[in-house]
Amino acid sequence: MPIRPFLQGQAFDPETTEAMGRAFQRAQSSLGLNDGNAAATEMVAMAIITAAGMGARDADELYEAALDKLNWEPVQEPVQENPRVRRWQMRAEECRTLADIAKAKEARESLLSVADGYDRLVEQAKNSLPPAGPVRSSGEASGSEPG
Repeated sequence: MPIRPFLQGQAFDPETTEAMGRAFQRAQSSLGLNDGNAAATEMVAMAIITAAGMGARDADELYEAALDKLNWEPVQEPVQENPRVRRWQMRAEECRTLADIAKAKEARESLLSVADGYDRLVEQAKNSLPPAGPVRSSGEASGSEPG
C-alpha cells in the first residue's frame, strides 16, 4: 500500500515523497502489516509523515524515526524484493506526484492511469516472479562450480 492516501493534501518534494514511500513499505514489511491491520498501518504512515514534516528526508531515517516514535520493534526482516518491482513502485509514486502538480486535467488523468498500470505490474509480479537473486552471466554454466 502506498503512503500517498495518508498525506491528506500535505505536499512534499518528489524525492521526499519517494523516500517516505520506501520507508512506509519497509515498515509494513518488517512489522508484518497487511490490509487487515488498517489502524496500525495508518499509525505508521502518520509517524513517517510527521518525521518528514520535521525534516527527515532519507528513507532509512524516516523508517527508524517512525519505529522510534511508535516504540515498535520489527517482527521480521523485510523481504528482499525483486528490483523490477521496486522500480515499478517508484515510477508509480513518481507519476502520482507529477499528477498532483499537473495543471491540466488530461495530464493528471493520464499520469494517474500510468501509475495504475505500474501498480498492476507490481501486483502481477509479486504473485508470479521468484525473488531476485544473483544475475548469472551468459558464460556461467548452471549448477557447476568453476574448477
